[in-house]
Amino acid sequence: MCVQLSEFGYSEEGSNKERRSLFITYSSLKFQKEILKRTKLKEELELNKERQEEIDERNRTRKEDSLRKEIF
Repeated sequence: MCVQLSEFGYSEEGSNKERRSLFITYSSLKFQKEILKRTKLKEELELNKERQEEIDERNRTRKEDSLRKEIF
């Protein structure tokens, strides 16, 4: 069992009042592991997407350079 405490606070404009809330979240360790696993997978997918975009950009640049050389 995991317990997470979080606090939220805000104040209204022109007011000296401040409101604060405390949240308590309970979840199982199995659920926390699943969230961590999904987060890691999402990060890996984003990294792979960035790498693929870099590769595509290099290939595009090489193709343009190759075409320029053929013209001259």
